[in-house]
Amino acid sequence: MTELVSPTPVASPNSEDVLAGTRLGIELAAARKRLPNSPSAREVADELKLSLHTIESLEADQFDDLPPRLFVRGYVSAYAKLLGLSVDQTLRQFDAIYPPKVETPPPAQSSTPPLRMHRSRRVVRGAKSKRRWLRRSVYVVIAVIAVALAYRWVENGAHQLGYDTLLGGTDSQGKTPLILRTPGSGEH
Repeated sequence: MTELVSPTPVASPNSEDVLAGTRLGIELAAARKRLPNSPSAREVADELKLSLHTIESLEADQFDDLPPRLFVRGYVSAYAKLLGLSVDQTLRQFDAIYPPKVETPPPAQSSTPPLRMHRSRRVVRGAKSKRRWLRRSVYVVIAVIAVALAYRWVENGAHQLGYDTLLGGTDSQGKTPLILRTPGSGEH
């Protein structure tokens, strides 16, 4: 979403804000070098989880090479905080260099979309819904067939192997089911 900002008066070229704004990158680089361990631009980029190109572009005031203004403003804020600089003052300098664009809202449109667009959206939604239900129905049918086949396979396999008694019947000699026999009952 873009920011809607009311127009602000343009500062004259001799204004201190504009001059300070052109030094923002130089101030960021100088503040980085003044830190106790004097980290490299690569170390700062790693700390802020940004690319080296982004840090170098910030220090060179080349904001056009970077993502949209909103992101760059966040990068500048995080960089200033890391360096121990005043975040508000740094952001004012950034705003002087890279002022927000004034955008006019789009012209008012009627509240009802054209009928043709409405129908096409509804057709797309309906087609997706029908495909989803069809796919689910196919899965259910496949699952039912798989369960039925598995049951038949187990039932037929048990009869062929002589394990009828496991399924609740009696063995071929009319004795009690194998599953109910206890070890050492004497029946073989």
